[in-house]
Formats: sequence, structure tokens, C-alpha cells
Amino acid sequence: MDISFKKKIVKLKSVLILNKTKRKEYREAEFKKFEQQLKSSAKWGVSYSLFDGEELLEPSLLSIRENVDYINVVYQKESWVGQKAAKNIEELLKNLEKKGLIDEIIEYKVKPDVKCSFTQETMKRQLGLEHLVNAGCNYYLPMDVDEFYLRDEFENAKNFILDNNITYSFCAQIPYGLTPNDLIADVRCHPCYVAFFSKVDKNSILYGINKSGKSCLPCLVDKSRVLSSRKEFYSNSKTYFFTYIKMHHMSYVRNDLKRKFENSSTPSRRDSFYDDKFYNISKVDDVFEISKYLNISQNVQTEG
Repeated sequence: MDISFKKKIVKLKSVLILNKTKRKEYREAEFKKFEQQLKSSAKWGVSYSLFDGEELLEPSLLSIRENVDYINVVYQKESWVGQKAAKNIEELLKNLEKKGLIDEIIEYKVKPDVKCSFTQETMKRQLGLEHLVNAGCNYYLPMDVDEFYLRDEFENAKNFILDNNITYSFCAQIPYGLTPNDLIADVRCHPCYVAFFSKVDKNSILYGINKSGKSCLPCLVDKSRVLSSRKEFYSNSKTYFFTYIKMHHMSYVRNDLKRKFENSSTPSRRDSFYDDKFYNISKVDDVFEISKYLNISQNVQTEG
């Protein structure tokens, strides 16, 4: 029974209270109880997918850690095209776990018999989702290492989700250039939304796996992150697009950007390149203090 249905029952019961003031007080007291129960039962989980760009993981974790209950990182030692991960990747993850920034480390082993790298990327995210549910999480946020959120916006969005009983939520993303100070003002280079928190349970499955189902929304979003809608479970499901929270996407911020392109799960991106002539760059502060984690030596293909 969701909170909106409970509120309807309270309103029906309150009709029996003839005194208008007492009727209002009864409704407000019962609604407050429901909201407190909902907030106390919510457990917020985040699952990272990692192969490269590990230099960005710690600052990304720091941007959300205090506002979530459980974080796992699903990593792989080998990319979709056979490149090896950094030798110290497991040591780095264990150190982050010791710092309290990660709750669980999970290895995803690339499956040679699954030829589609996008399907494998979805399977990898599904593994992280299932581990979050097993850890008691009922809200799920998929992330990559180059994604960041402002803390106040993040917390306000969570409260909005609870207060309005949101099932699936999404937000726009702000792309960055070669450094955390290079904000890309031309939003046409990032026309899609990103999945934010959604309700999950033991039956939740990502649309990229369950293509016989239905995507929970008909817009441009990475399908490896979108849950299949389940109307039979969420009979009053609600989808919401946030405007006041943005995901800060360090799209091209890497110690080795070429490596990101070469190992993308989307084959068409493996021949991509970066050229700042394409973008309108605005200089901004490095609010996430990412620069101190970087030792950038760009060897990415450029035009001209």
C-alpha cells in the first residue's frame, strides 16, 4: 500500500470528525506519521560501474557518500575489447573501502560468449543492482566514475522523491571538457537524460536485459541504466524529470582520455575524438576538487 492510497483512507476517515479544526489536525498528524515511516524505511543505494578512470572515483564518491546508505563498485579486470585494467585497481578499491567510501566491491568477469558489449554493460549494472537489493536498498542509482552531484541538490531531490512517492526519476547532465574547470555550455553535445534514483525490489530488472518488457519512459536515456516498468507491481508508478538537480559529467576529464574511448561499451564511440572547437567552453571553479586527483597526460585523437 503506497502513501497516496494511505492518505486517501485518512481523508475518508476524517469525514467522520465533525469539527473542522480537529479534522484538519487529524489529517496532518496522520500524514506526518506516513512521511516519517516512509523516510525511515528508505535505504538509498548507489552502484558504480568501473573499468578505467579510477582516478575520478574517490572525488565522485565524496560528492554523494554522506547522502546515501550503501555503495558498491562493480569492476572488471579486462575491457570489452581485451585491454587490461590498471594493475593497482583492486588495491585502490580496498583502500577506498577502508576509508568508508565503498561498502562492497564486486568483480564482473567479461563473458566471451556474449558478443554485444552493451548487453554485457547492462549485465554488469544488473549485478550491482541485485547486490544493492540484497543489502536492503529499495532505491537505486547507477553511476560511472566521472559523474558528480552537488550535495544540497542531491539531498533535496531525495526528499522530493519520498514526499511525492516517485517511482522512476531522471535528471539532465552538465558536460565538462578536458579539465574540471571547462564547462561545456553547448548542451547539444549531451541531449540525453541520466537515470537518477528509482524504486527497486528483488524483481527489478534493467531494460537493456529485459527487452521483452517496456522501458519506464520514452526518452533518450542510457538503456543499460533504465528499469523495465512493472505496472503490475507499481500500479501508481510515477516518473519525474528533475530540473533543479543536474549530474555534473566529467565527460572528457581523464588521465588518459584515449583509453576511455578505446574501451567504450558502445562500439561507435571507440573512434571518437575531442576537439574544443566543437564546444562553447565556460571557465568554472573546480567545486568537487577533482584536479588534485589528476595527473593528466592527454593523448587523445584530435581533428586537424
